[in-house]
Amino acid sequence: MKNYKSVAEIYEEYMEKFDKVSDEEIVAAFNSQVNNHGWGTGKQAYLSAIRAQFNKRRINYRAVGNRWSMSYQTKVYLEGKKLIKIEEGAG
Repeated sequence: MKNYKSVAEIYEEYMEKFDKVSDEEIVAAFNSQVNNHGWGTGKQAYLSAIRAQFNKRRINYRAVGNRWSMSYQTKVYLEGKKLIKIEEGAG
């Protein structure tokens, strides 16, 4: 019989991993999910950990979400402690 990890266990693993990286790496993790439409328990934990890191680090993510939802339609960059949407065609 195979032992599967719960969403909470996977979430905790992502949080431990993310605790060791920079704010810019958390933003890169967010950007890696833009237009990535797959879904599963692993992704649920991953996205929850990204949001939790934004909150923990006091990064303002209002450009892409609020406490109830998050949009992964547009990539962002970090300006100070605020996420800014990258406009289409920019950069």
